[in-house]
Amino acid sequence: MNEPSSCTCQAAGLRPEQLDALLARNPQLAQELAARYQQILAEPAELDRPDDLAAVGLGPDGAPLVSGPAEPMPLARFDLSNGNRIEFVGLRGDDKEAQVGMRELGVSDRATPRTFASEVGKSALDHYLMLAPQEVPIPKMLLELNPDIDRKAFKNRTVERVEEPIEVDLDELGITPDTARAGSSAGGGPGQQYCVSGDGYHLFRNHNCETVSFPSNTWWWCDPEAHYSFRDRWTSDHKRRNSLGVTTACHGPAATLHYYKNVFGNWKHLHTFHLPSGYWQWTRYEGLSKRDRWIRHRCVTAGGSSFVRCVSFFYN
Repeated sequence: MNEPSSCTCQAAGLRPEQLDALLARNPQLAQELAARYQQILAEPAELDRPDDLAAVGLGPDGAPLVSGPAEPMPLARFDLSNGNRIEFVGLRGDDKEAQVGMRELGVSDRATPRTFASEVGKSALDHYLMLAPQEVPIPKMLLELNPDIDRKAFKNRTVERVEEPIEVDLDELGITPDTARAGSSAGGGPGQQYCVSGDGYHLFRNHNCETVSFPSNTWWWCDPEAHYSFRDRWTSDHKRRNSLGVTTACHGPAATLHYYKNVFGNWKHLHTFHLPSGYWQWTRYEGLSKRDRWIRHRCVTAGGSSFVRCVSFFYN
């Protein structure tokens, strides 16, 4: 602990010898400072709070972080004609309720994450049916998230999972993904459109925050600045069915992690979507029940110049 004269000097802008002269001329001030110093000594010291609560087994709000469900099961994969990839995964929480995750993965010089993420009115099943040819079977878990749907229409098309990747020609489907570029003079090289200084910040913000539309009950945070370690965003007593995040990995690998809070108030890990350097991904988890949800965007390698840009949405 600092000596009292040092603390007072720093606060008052005085050198120690100047403070001694001041106290000699003002005994009452000297007594007040001595009493305050004794009060400070009597106060309990505040425990240091770790920067990363998850590293000590806690969620971002201090609630316990407990072991999550088993590893998600791959449900289906679509290889798009523009080079991007769509993946569907599924798992069951401790209440056996289905949770379906989706991811679109693409390199940053084809910055198109809002192609599908912006269509928030669509369920995972809607996205699947939009991409899948009529003869392709449908994973059963996608139907579970839509209890009002007429399952008879899909009676002979359901499977646990689709084993082989499905190739999709976006031109044939009439889908024209929006492509944003930071400009050839922006630097950064291939795969770094979101990562360049200045232009990359504005490109990410414009493409993923300012030109998307979400329901009025959405809780969302736009974090286009460079985050060199991690960024946590979560809801607290604002339960939602969907968590959606966009993450860009700049100058190093990254990951997007999704969690939910169970009925006991504990955080449970759903899934980690890993992201190579120079790529972006939008990831989403959808469930039937409304829950508090948490997304973590983080760099995999500590230190150095690697960082992430990210945005997080929670909605019904």
